[in-house]
Amino acid sequence: MTTEPLVEVIGTLAEPPRPQMQPVGEAGDALPVLKLVLQDCGVSNKRLTATQVFPVGGMAACHHRAAQLQVGMRLRLQTPASHIEWHMADVHHIHIIKPETQEQANA
Repeated sequence: MTTEPLVEVIGTLAEPPRPQMQPVGEAGDALPVLKLVLQDCGVSNKRLTATQVFPVGGMAACHHRAAQLQVGMRLRLQTPASHIEWHMADVHHIHIIKPETQEQANA
């Protein structure tokens, strides 16, 4: 468990929660996870996907938690900032940035 401050997001559960097994961490061990999709999150009312990881042997607990959550419920999710990942759903342009040569850097 981390001691860094938690980031909090509030939103509305948009889809039924999905308990499943997923590779997690650097070792890629398959662990039970609960996948959530929230809408109306934050000031900009963005959509958010979230994953709650359960310990080895925790699939029953994962299913139990999923059964407690219903589409339309308002939820508050908390996570350390270091656990947040970005996702761009529809990239319009990709530009290649060429590294500077030593001459350009010295100019």
